[in-house]
Amino acid sequence: MAEERRRFLDWFTPFGAFRRARRSLLEASTSVKEALNQRSRRLSTDELHPDDLRRIEDARERFGAMYKLHGWTEQELREQMRAVRNTKVTALALMSVSFVGSIGSILMAPAWMLLLVLPLGGSVTILCAAQAFRYALWEAQLQERSFIDAKTFVRMPDFWRRLLG
Repeated sequence: MAEERRRFLDWFTPFGAFRRARRSLLEASTSVKEALNQRSRRLSTDELHPDDLRRIEDARERFGAMYKLHGWTEQELREQMRAVRNTKVTALALMSVSFVGSIGSILMAPAWMLLLVLPLGGSVTILCAAQAFRYALWEAQLQERSFIDAKTFVRMPDFWRRLLG
């Protein structure tokens, strides 16, 4: 009888939902604590500290120190570069679609709909262009193994190939 009552309270009253939420939050908090403890143990064994990275002047040395500090492998860097490239291509494709959709709406949509479609399409185009630039910069940083600022990236001779390629 007590088991049936507990089951009823668990599933058909707010108390059960609170109990289940509390249990899942406790499990999540313990897993987060374990992950943070593992990370702090890993960082404490290295001779570098994250604050030391700011003191390194050379961009290549800083990237190498961060590479060493986080314990990255070549495989992880290749996977990261592939993910960055895929995201950049997705942003470029969405930018193109929204730009063509905005231009197409000028030709086909009624005038009252242009008040909604043009600002929305223009905003999406601009946001996707900014994201494509951001991910192209990250891709260049991973390829060069150096932290590059945006001005240096724009001045690179192969900027357009890196941005659109």
